Amino acid sequence: MNLHSMNSLMTLAGGRRLLAAQFTPPAAALFPLSVRPTSRRTRWPVVEVAAVKGDRPSTSGRSGPSTSEQRPRLAKVLAACGVASRRACEELIAEGRVRVNGKVVSEQGTTIDPSADRVEVLQQRPPADGGPAAAAAATATTKAPSASKSAGTKESAATDKRGKQQQQQKQAGGKPGWKVVPVSFFQEADSLYYFAVNKPKGYICSSSDVSGRGKLAVDLLGPWMEQWRRANKDQKRLAPRLFTVGRLDVASSGLLLITNDGQWSNRVIHPSSGLTKEYVVGLEGDASRPQLQALAAGTEVAGTFVSPVEVEVLGDPRRLRIVVQEGKKHEVRELVKAAGLELVSLKRVRIGGFRLPRDLGLGGYRELKPAELRSVTDLAAQEAASASGETRQAVQRQAAAQRAAAAAASVPRALRGMDEEVLERLRRATRE
Repeated sequence: MNLHSMNSLMTLAGGRRLLAAQFTPPAAALFPLSVRPTSRRTRWPVVEVAAVKGDRPSTSGRSGPSTSEQRPRLAKVLAACGVASRRACEELIAEGRVRVNGKVVSEQGTTIDPSADRVEVLQQRPPADGGPAAAAAATATTKAPSASKSAGTKESAATDKRGKQQQQQKQAGGKPGWKVVPVSFFQEADSLYYFAVNKPKGYICSSSDVSGRGKLAVDLLGPWMEQWRRANKDQKRLAPRLFTVGRLDVASSGLLLITNDGQWSNRVIHPSSGLTKEYVVGLEGDASRPQLQALAAGTEVAGTFVSPVEVEVLGDPRRLRIVVQEGKKHEVRELVKAAGLELVSLKRVRIGGFRLPRDLGLGGYRELKPAELRSVTDLAAQEAASASGETRQAVQRQAAAQRAAAAAASVPRALRGMDEEVLERLRRATRE
C-alpha cells in the first residue's frame, strides 16, 4: 500500500470518528430512555442515576423508592380503613378533624407510616369557638405578647366556654370526640374480597379483642385464611387485612359482611346510601297492640330520635320483623326496650338487597358472587328482598295453619283423631 492510500484511509477514519463524536448524544439524553420502567412497580437502577446525578452508586445494584415515596397518603389510609370515602377523608383533613401523633394535620399531601404513627379522627365537627383550630390559635395568642387587656379577656372567655362544654360532655356521659383509627393494619390490597358470614353469639366485630369480651368475628374465616397462605406461600404477598362491615353486637347473630375494601364498606354503612337492615326479634311474651304501636313510634337512641322503617308480626306474637335504616348502636334493642318488651333473641337476616342464605349454617361463611355483591347496595334489589324471605315464609306458615284448622273443623267431632288417609277416603265417598 503506497503512502497516498494510507493517508486517504487515515483521513476517512478520522472523519468517521469526528462524525461519531458530533452525533453521539450526551449521557443525559440517553438516561430517560435507558432506565424507563416497564411497569409502575419497576424500580430505578441506582447505578445509572448515580452516573447522571453524581451520587455514590449503591453496592446492592437496586434500590426502592425513597422513604417519602413508600409512605402512603393519609387520606388513602383513612379510606382503606373504612373511615369514609377518599374525598370525604380529604375533607376531614381540610377541616382539621384528623391528627397524627397528637398534632392536627390539614395538608392534603401528608404521608404517614402506618406501622408507627398514631392517627385519630374527630367524630363530629369542632365547634366554632373550640376544636383544634381554636386551640392552636389560643396557644399562639398565649405565646405572643398581648396587645391590649381586651384581647386577654376574650381569650379567657373562650377558654372558659370550652371548659364548660367539656364539663357538660362529661356530665352527659359522652365519650371523647377523637377516635383512634387502626392504621397499623393498613396495606395496599392487590385483591379485594367480600364474604357473607352467619355470625353466632359470642363473637365481636372488632380488629382486636383488647377487652376480652369474646372471640373475633373475622376469625370465623380462619380456614379460608390458612388456605390463602398455603396458596401464596411462594409469593411475597401480605395476607389481606379483613374487617367487618359495620357491627353486630356480641349477643346477636345472623348476617355479617366481611371485606378488605374500605370504600365499599363505607358505602354500605353510610346513612346516605339509603340501605336498610332487617332483623328477626324473639320476645319473652306476646306483643300487644299498644306495645307494637309504641315500637313503631320510635324512641331516642344515643341522643338521636330513631324509628323503625317497618314492624311486622311473624305469625307468632312473640316473633317480630323489624327493619331499620339509621344503624345506631343497639338501635333494635333500645326500640324493643322502650316499647316495654323483653328481647330474647336478635338475628339479622338482610343488609340492603342481600339476604342471609338459607344454606349458610351458623358460623359458616362464603365469598359473595358478583351478582350478590351488587345486590348489597342495589336499592331495587333491597325493595324486592324486603318482601321475601322470613316474611314470605311466615305468611305461608300462617296460611297453612289456617287451612289445617279449617280442614279439621270440617271433620265431624266423632271422626276427629282418625287416620288422615281414612278421612280422605270418607271425603271422596261423600262427594261421590
